[in-house]
Amino acid sequence: MATVSVLLMTSCGGGMKSSKNEFLGEIPSIQKYYHARVDEKSKELKACTDINKAFKLDKEEQQLEQEWETKIADCMKANPLTAGLPFDQPKDRLFPVTKIAVSLVNRHGFQIKLSIKFDKDIKFEYKDLCLYYVAVGKDGKDIPGTKLQSFINQGQMQDIKAGTETEATGCWTINALNNMEDFAKIRFVSKDEFDKM
Repeated sequence: MATVSVLLMTSCGGGMKSSKNEFLGEIPSIQKYYHARVDEKSKELKACTDINKAFKLDKEEQQLEQEWETKIADCMKANPLTAGLPFDQPKDRLFPVTKIAVSLVNRHGFQIKLSIKFDKDIKFEYKDLCLYYVAVGKDGKDIPGTKLQSFINQGQMQDIKAGTETEATGCWTINALNNMEDFAKIRFVSKDEFDKM
């Protein structure tokens, strides 16, 4: 499934250029833009030796962070990310994912919720069950810095019966989101592939 990217000029952030992703909206562009500005201001503050200027820079950094949060909140209010995210998964998975949805967005990152329905009985063996996955761009390539793992049965102390439904969560940090303007889908991988990424 391909994404649609449109170059837009937004009114907030001094003419910020953003690309609107079919599935994640403007969130990756907002994150990329403000992360760069806050990081630049933070570096400037650390290098500053004048107390008065440092006070001014600190205030500017706080204002940028507040503007960032407001921009995300406004964007999510205007265009809530309620549709499920597209994904591929191998047919031989023990625990098929039935849906992936955005559950939280803020300036620190992006949380997703994975709905799972077990299609086989799974015997408890004193180990966590994990899903390993990565974001893929519209060019079909894995997006750098986006590999994630989600634990399914943290604290699970009994066998799991076929038909059991549960959820797991995953969080992409701001650094991953900076690269996700061309997000197209989520690809599940094996632990071996995950470890080599």
